[in-house]
Formats: sequence, structure tokens, C-alpha cells
Amino acid sequence: MQIKNIYKRIVTTFTWPILIFFLVYKWTVYNNLPFTIFMFFATIIASYEMQNMIYGKTDDQKAKPLIPFYLPSVLIIAAYLEYTIFPGISLVQIALMSMIVVTFFIEVIKGAEEKEPFSQSIQKIAYTVLLIVYPTYICTFPIMLINISPQGPLYILMLFTLVFGNDISCYIFGMLFGATSRGVFKVSPNKSVVGYLGGLIVTPVLSYFFVTLVPGMPEFSRFWCIILGVLIAITSDVGDLIESAFKRAGKVKDSGVIIWGRGGVLDSFDSFLNSAPIFCLWLLQWSYGILQV
Repeated sequence: MQIKNIYKRIVTTFTWPILIFFLVYKWTVYNNLPFTIFMFFATIIASYEMQNMIYGKTDDQKAKPLIPFYLPSVLIIAAYLEYTIFPGISLVQIALMSMIVVTFFIEVIKGAEEKEPFSQSIQKIAYTVLLIVYPTYICTFPIMLINISPQGPLYILMLFTLVFGNDISCYIFGMLFGATSRGVFKVSPNKSVVGYLGGLIVTPVLSYFFVTLVPGMPEFSRFWCIILGVLIAITSDVGDLIESAFKRAGKVKDSGVIIWGRGGVLDSFDSFLNSAPIFCLWLLQWSYGILQV
């Protein structure tokens, strides 16, 4: 059974980069619209999974979201329009703040109708804002990255390569050598320190070889390749652990069942969600080329 699960995980892990390669490097019509469509539907599914973890299956009206789970995906559309058609308008920020203000307004109305008016306002608003930010707002960063520079598709490929490379490295190192170093992270006792150290070693190496060997990539120094690899390894691992915390809070084993061998969309994208903003912001500040476009 364990070998079967390992097989499923490895196959799925290597399938994702192939799919992303075609989405961002081959199917680039209409300003990378296929990638945007992919992210749009992925965030809808992921938001549904996140809603189930936050609110659970309950008839308690206090536990219901203040906005529909699919509404935050409007941010993906706003990001595409902002970075391709209306670059002078901050559509993502407008959409984000509009949803937050709408959340406040809905609570002002609905909170007054409760038996104990507004007793759960802070909790409900906090949960709803989390649902807006994670995963959808975070996924606007890759939309920005792929459209802000001619090298955008290569950067997206690099991000996915490092994240999934770190993920599979952690898994393999942990499985082979990590039996005695498990239990350190209480949020995910089966994860091992050796596994994370393996990812911390492999990911900077992947970063260096990606920049060195892939045609069209700007020339980063070895130092910055290593730094970027370390950042992605650390942020990916934190993303994996925080997803475990969410699942523990929601009392579920997996966020969903849609991904073969891995569970839900959030189970496959947890590391990516935590790494994507850091990767994008790092490139915006230090890459050779993006700021000159």
C-alpha cells in the first residue's frame, strides 16, 4: 500500500510541471489566457476546499461564510485585466478591498439579526478575509509575474520546478533517511527534519541549474541562485506545514479528493501558495530584466 501511494505521489508530482509547461510556454495565446483560466478554476476548487475546512458541514448560521466561496476568484480576472489590458488601474486592489468592505457591510446587516447580535463578528470576518486571501489573492501574484515581463513564462516554470522539486526531495529524503527525525513538527508528526534538510539542499541546486541551463533566463549570480533556492525551500516547507494546521483545525485528512494520489487542490498547491508571493516579490526587486520592461 505504501509503495502504491509513493507511486501515485511521484507520478502526480511530475505530471504537474508538464501541464504547467504547456500552459505557460506553449499555450500563450491572448496574453497567457490559458494559464489564467487554469488558475481561475483551480482557485474556485481550492476556495471550496478551504471553506469546508474553515466552516465545516454545519447548519449553524454563525458558521456560514459571509460571501460565497467562488466570489474571491474575481481577483484572478481582475489580475489578468490589470496586467494585460488596463495596466494603469489597480484592479486587484480595488476588487480585494471591495470584497472586504462588502464583507463588513454584510456582517453589519446579518450580525444584527442574531440572538446575540455581533457576538461572532470578529471570528466571522476573520474567517471570511482568510478565505479571500488564501488561496485566491495569493494566486494573483503568478498572474502578475507571467504578464509583467517577456521572461514571465520562464519564471513561472522556474517557480513550479523549484516548489515541486523541493516537495519531492523532502518526500524522498524523509522516506529513505528520516525515520529517526520525525515528530519534531507537532502539526505534522510524519514529516521529518531530514526530509526538509534534503529539500533545502536540492532546491538551491535546482535553482542554479535552471538559471544556467534554460535558454532565455537572465543571468543571476551563483549567490543569488542559491539564496532564491533557499527562500523557496523554506517558504514551501512553511506552506506545507500551515496547510497541515488548517486540516487539523478542520478535522480532515485531505483538503479534497480531486487530485490522484494527493487529495485536493490545496494539498497539491500548499507549498506553491506560500512561495509564489515571495518568489514574485524577490524577482521584482532583484532580477535582471523585469524592472526594465
